[in-house]
Amino acid sequence: MSVSTTWVSESIAHEIAEANQAAGEIATSSAQVMLSSGELARLAEHPDVTARKFKI
Repeated sequence: MSVSTTWVSESIAHEIAEANQAAGEIATSSAQVMLSSGELARLAEHPDVTARKFKI
């Protein structure tokens, strides 16, 4: 392989690694959104219980 071909291959490998990292971060964020939405749904089932936690 020439230096140019090696550089291109390394560049592509680096870009793939960055894409994989971004995909992992998106998956983690998506899981957090799912957990948060589940918690919000749970709180919405019983708004009276949630409202009692606040003093007016």
